[in-house]
Amino acid sequence: MSAANVDMLIIGGGVIGNSIAYHLARQGRQVLVIDRSQVADSPAASWASAGGVRRQGRHHAEAKLAVEAIQRWKTLELELEEDLRYRRGGNLLLAESDIEANQLSKFVEKQHEMGFADVQFVDRRGACSSTRVK
Repeated sequence: MSAANVDMLIIGGGVIGNSIAYHLARQGRQVLVIDRSQVADSPAASWASAGGVRRQGRHHAEAKLAVEAIQRWKTLELELEEDLRYRRGGNLLLAESDIEANQLSKFVEKQHEMGFADVQFVDRRGACSSTRVK
């Protein structure tokens, strides 16, 4: 591809740069991505993140973007016809003191305010009971 045929030049081949390039190419644009090293090579930010996707503990604006990204993963494998090895899991935060437990309780309240009703605070009694957390 010669420079004369490029509609868009993307500098940086990390997660964001390649995502932008992919979506522009899907729109029919001629895209060129340049990067200083190999894809996902250390110490690039994409390498350092290890592919984690989370919505909890983010600024409200970031949380909305994370929710959209998580939804996007559901259709991306079919679209690319490739096993992306994305596995949806969860997070577990443990408090080692009453102060930390109080901080986690407030954290859960903030998550509920952002609409994440599935985030739960489980105290010692709940963790030790025979009742299964859902």
